[in-house]
Amino acid sequence: MTKQDLISADLSPETVGQIRKLLLEINSMLPFLVAFSAGERLRYLKAGPEAVEASSDIANAVLDRPEHFSPASHEDAAEIRRDVALARALAPVAQAVNSLAESLADTIFAAESDAFRRATKLYAQIQTITNEVPGIDQYAAGMRAYYDRSPRKPAATE
Repeated sequence: MTKQDLISADLSPETVGQIRKLLLEINSMLPFLVAFSAGERLRYLKAGPEAVEASSDIANAVLDRPEHFSPASHEDAAEIRRDVALARALAPVAQAVNSLAESLADTIFAAESDAFRRATKLYAQIQTITNEVPGIDQYAAGMRAYYDRSPRKPAATE
């Protein structure tokens, strides 16, 4: 088995608490955030960059030719400008948060993979000393259950 050491770090409970506090503070600065379920997202139009730019152009038409639009249209145009500005302001924040979330996920994956890689090595050692060391086998029960489970079915190919 090749040596694997993707990550080696410690994170104190105090630091975790500070991070969580900062995240709560950031979240409190964004009280307007919405959270949709997958089903809810399907109910709404998905506007990509081109659609957002086109929406902005429509709002500008109302601003440039106000005499041709009703008061309700002026309210809609103002809300379009506000929504577009919000989306543009949030985009770099979302990019930074997504990058952080991806790094967190990769770091968790690396830590779990390192732990499992080392555990499989030690499990092999436990298997060789089970008969000589009374009670040592109890520590390997979880790993044995992992390996004894039924094999995963391969993905169906078309």
